[in-house]
Amino acid sequence: MAYQITDRCIGCQLCAKNCPVMAITGDKKKQHVINEKRCIECGVCQKGCPKSAILDEKGQAGEKIPKAQWKNRL
Repeated sequence: MAYQITDRCIGCQLCAKNCPVMAITGDKKKQHVINEKRCIECGVCQKGCPKSAILDEKGQAGEKIPKAQWKNRL
């Protein structure tokens, strides 16, 4: 199971802008969707989400982490 975006998504587009493989699509101010075939489960989307709206492969929500504190996982 790839990462998933919940209905807490506000459509801010940060996840889509930061996704290194362009696996996230959606319109501004609307819930976005992750293409599970493209998702590499790197967690970048989860780290940037201001609403903790993204669940990882275990179904756990992540918390926003300032970009300066991100570790390079790719």
